[in-house]
Amino acid sequence: MIGFVQATPSVRISILIRWQPRIREAPITVVKTFAIFLVALLGELGGTYAIWRWLRTDSPPLLGLVGAAALFGYAVVQTLQPEDRYGRLFAAYAGCFLIGALLWGWGVDGKQPDRFDWTGAAIVLFGVGVMLYGRRIFA
Repeated sequence: MIGFVQATPSVRISILIRWQPRIREAPITVVKTFAIFLVALLGELGGTYAIWRWLRTDSPPLLGLVGAAALFGYAVVQTLQPEDRYGRLFAAYAGCFLIGALLWGWGVDGKQPDRFDWTGAAIVLFGVGVMLYGRRIFA
């Protein structure tokens, strides 16, 4: 028969205090990952926006070429990531892209995100952290 011992509050607190997440990733790697996400984000959003403006507003073809170059730069920058799993990396990047697109729309188009946009962005950002670092912290 398995018996359970009722832990006192002081025992439970000491167990919680002694628990330390196992982070196997150097802090600089985390900073590098998100810095590359930021640069890639600017390339992707800038590139798609330039092409969108070129096609939707009858802008000169040079704007389309600038957009294509920015998208190429975005793809090259993503190869600099320290994470070696393509699917996981780009799924996590998609979350960063969602937040960046909200901010881009607010800053460039003047469309302010509402509370549901911000709530969704917070959930997505938490998901990005779990995808990239959850198994390194909790596994």
